[in-house]
Amino acid sequence: MLCSYGIGKGSTSGDNSSNSYSSSCASGSGTGSEIVPIKELRSRLWAFNLKHVGQTFVDANDFRLKESTGCLWRVHAVSEFDSFVIKTMHSEHSCGFVCKDINSCFMSSKLVENLILEIVRGMPLVKPKDLMTTLKTDYGLDITYYYVYTAKKMALEEIHGIDGLCFHQLKWLKNAIVESNPRSRVILDIDSTKKFERMFICFEASSYGFNHCRPIVYLDCTFLKNKHKGCLLAATAKNGNQGIFPLAIAIVVNETDANWFWFIEQLKLAISSDRILTFLSDRHVGLVKNIPIVFPGSFHSNCLWHLKNNVGSAIRKDNKLRKYVVKLFFDCAYAASHHEFFTCAEKLKKYGGLPVQRFLEDI
Repeated sequence: MLCSYGIGKGSTSGDNSSNSYSSSCASGSGTGSEIVPIKELRSRLWAFNLKHVGQTFVDANDFRLKESTGCLWRVHAVSEFDSFVIKTMHSEHSCGFVCKDINSCFMSSKLVENLILEIVRGMPLVKPKDLMTTLKTDYGLDITYYYVYTAKKMALEEIHGIDGLCFHQLKWLKNAIVESNPRSRVILDIDSTKKFERMFICFEASSYGFNHCRPIVYLDCTFLKNKHKGCLLAATAKNGNQGIFPLAIAIVVNETDANWFWFIEQLKLAISSDRILTFLSDRHVGLVKNIPIVFPGSFHSNCLWHLKNNVGSAIRKDNKLRKYVVKLFFDCAYAASHHEFFTCAEKLKKYGGLPVQRFLEDI
């Protein structure tokens, strides 16, 4: 009878790996007609054998058990161009699965990559230690941190591509965005050595849609935690449903005054709005300095969450009134009348002392 190849991608972890391999084949021998890429055939046979037999093959190209146990389990595949066609398969083991010898496993980062590829695809931020636990649970393998770390890096490169090569496609990305979104603003800056410096993107749909949003722009920066680091600058607004409306983004090497000035300048050219805008930010010196220059007459407010953190940082941690002072600051921010505001402000200065008074003067 025909035997379909059932070790698909994603079948190398948990109990499903054994089912996907053996349930599609009848007990005993069978002939197959499914074409399988050679790399996938090798990696899945190794994964299946590690999990269910625990012995190694003779080598990476000879799928015979290194130790002769008389086991009838056998896969016979014939090469056809760059793929294999499975001709014969006996899916049952007669060795009793007692010949597990982890130390004899022909282990490599490439094999580990095949074992964890689908896990990394679903959870890109999974830690190598968690992968080590999974490999121990599913395959009984004690693999060093180095092998797992290298294998995860290889898996990410296979899924997302190599970072260095992806940078060469930025020019293509810029042209593709402009071609498909003609009135979008995309700026790519590189230095004299062709090294990436910064990139700004504002889609035409965002700049047009902003005209129907409140004239409020939120500016912030977050640090990128990948291999090449850098910073992501973002400008957002609020739509009619009180949801986040993405306006523009930029990737820069560092959060500096010059990069903020460049970002705000590109934002002004992108939105082309005659409205008087109000900006909310974390009081970064580059924003405080450059917003009045690029957007004269605009208003600049401070993010309450960042101000709260700054108030807490201004007071010593061993000060028992620290939490109470932060609460007074919130009371000032949410005061509904002038009288209530000035009353809370006096209490804030009284209990906060000189550090809080200096902080309030700098706002």
